[in-house]
Amino acid sequence: MTTVVGESRFAASEAALHAAAIAEVGFDDFGDDRYLEPLRVLLRAYDNDSFLTPGGCQIIEYMLMRILVNRLRIVHEWQERPEVLATPIERPVFILGLPRTGTTALHHLLAQDPGTQFLENWLGNAPQTRPPRAEWDANPDYRRAVAELDAIYAVDPSLKAMHLVTADGPDECRLLFLQTFVDDTLDSNATVPSYHAWRVGIDMRWVYEWHRDQLKLIGGADGDRRWVLKDPPHMRWLDTLLEIYPDACVVQVHRDPGKVVPSLCHMTASFRVAFEGEHAFTPSFDWQIDHYLQGALKTIEVRKTADPRQFIDVYFDDLVARPLETVTAIYDYFDFELTPATVVAMQSWYDANRKGQHGEHVYSAEEFGMTSDEIRERYSEYITHFGVPVERAEL
Repeated sequence: MTTVVGESRFAASEAALHAAAIAEVGFDDFGDDRYLEPLRVLLRAYDNDSFLTPGGCQIIEYMLMRILVNRLRIVHEWQERPEVLATPIERPVFILGLPRTGTTALHHLLAQDPGTQFLENWLGNAPQTRPPRAEWDANPDYRRAVAELDAIYAVDPSLKAMHLVTADGPDECRLLFLQTFVDDTLDSNATVPSYHAWRVGIDMRWVYEWHRDQLKLIGGADGDRRWVLKDPPHMRWLDTLLEIYPDACVVQVHRDPGKVVPSLCHMTASFRVAFEGEHAFTPSFDWQIDHYLQGALKTIEVRKTADPRQFIDVYFDDLVARPLETVTAIYDYFDFELTPATVVAMQSWYDANRKGQHGEHVYSAEEFGMTSDEIRERYSEYITHFGVPVERAEL
């Protein structure tokens, strides 16, 4: 890869990054320029806050280039096919909740329904009109996604036990936020507290509008299939999500924060190793604990005035013990059709993807300077409001 970031100074390389992206695709319209402010905040944070290794700098530069290239390609395709922006998105399903609560497994189960569509990993990383499945293997973007995932898991196979992703499988729709440079991915990959503090305070409407219009582009040819989407951070901007998707069907998954928060911190640190090396486990992860706490509290606030018929609560223990019954309850609640063939497909996926087949994810709260009971105390309002079962009753 040709390097355009001089001496790891990202902010000074903004123009060079844009020029390199334009040179790759041959057109120069990046669309709405509101992305520039978050990009610049992020670049300064990489320079001033992070502990990126030389290899980490290269990965970040590659990621930034791909995002800018994606913006160019997305805007170009919107201009070439403006009719896709008229594609309706009706009653999309959004799975949200604290990370590590079973949202990924539920996402995969719902994705087995042929009447739905989901954001495939490769299309999240290179948004474009979804081509027929038979053409994917020859598509350079699909092949790149396969190669990148293979490389990640080859370096650290234990990551599969934490979060297994495949190029053709469903992935979090946070990938569509990347094109705005406003996304949790960016402050999870590196230590960038100034970016995080800025990001959580902005108006997210335009970010969700980009999210929506990318979905229209990707699924325009499959507009009659219901979207099934998943991303835990949607909690923090649930009011904006409902503004952009007013008929959304929201599945909120719950699990003991004393279990999930240490798991989340360990997973974040483990993926961060590729960017910051041995420093990955040393920073405080209090920002992440508070980020998801604020998201959980936001769902309480928003749901007090929202239409209760748009929400269903799912509990981790029920999902693990009775996955098909849980899915059936979701379909019944939202009056979706669940065919016998879909039930068979869901059961087949579940049987082939039992927990633990890629190893065990080992972690503890203590390695991050906290205890599970301390976490439960911080999340006590959320636990009490939703009746979340915990391992210890006293908080």
